[in-house]
Amino acid sequence: MSHAVADIDLMLVHRVFRMDHLHLGRSEPGAPLTYEGAKEAQREFTRHLLTRIPAGTKSVLDVGCGIGSGTKMVAEAGFGVEGVNPDPYQKDVFARILPGVPFHPVTFEAFVPARTYDLVLFSESAQYVKLDGFFANCARALGPGTGGAVLVADWFRKPGKEFFGNPHEEAAFRAAAASGGFRVAHDEDITAHALPTVEFLSAFHRDWVSPAVDAVGEIARERMPLLSGLTRFLFGSRLRAVRHRMTEGWAAQFNPTTFRESVTYRIFLMTRGG
Repeated sequence: MSHAVADIDLMLVHRVFRMDHLHLGRSEPGAPLTYEGAKEAQREFTRHLLTRIPAGTKSVLDVGCGIGSGTKMVAEAGFGVEGVNPDPYQKDVFARILPGVPFHPVTFEAFVPARTYDLVLFSESAQYVKLDGFFANCARALGPGTGGAVLVADWFRKPGKEFFGNPHEEAAFRAAAASGGFRVAHDEDITAHALPTVEFLSAFHRDWVSPAVDAVGEIARERMPLLSGLTRFLFGSRLRAVRHRMTEGWAAQFNPTTFRESVTYRIFLMTRGG
């Protein structure tokens, strides 16, 4: 997890497109989604994830907690929860949504726990954490002994495949878990349940996001040529990166065909010992 500044596209997803959860949803395979249906699918995803938390769990460390919408559902389910996230914008929103809930504004790699937790949760955030040391850091958060668990929901690359953002290869992730002393207690493939959201986001990008990005650029060039030119001169590389992420990047990440062919979306519950 290496975000050091606000993730601009996730900020836009929240502030402009009014999506409260910054992850894919869970819905019935093949079901076309509306905008409200996609938002409900995101809530259903977290509700489903909560059912995979082992009995006896009391404390949860939500790694890559985003703006806190999922974290709030964890808290409402009766768990003591804390968030870890280095993004400054998401930190501010988290504080408004969950006042009083501990938030650690660092990467997971840099996080030094002052206490131990029963469960370390990664809801579409494992892909941002370096695999080297991943499970050692989980063990540190869980504390000494063989108790505790790691719950991961994310997409993983299939053998020999490439995908936007270079998520972890599934086989490598499994091997790292085993080397770190964790065994897979639950393995669930929910790719088919995630694909309706991928298809919705692909169509949403094609019909709304990409045209809007192009229109903003054209309006700025036509109505404010001097300011537009100065802005490109001063912030050109950053603007190009944001534009790429909102156009080619989004299209690549949420292409249903390449998603289906290149990755598998899995829920892993991993425990120590036994």
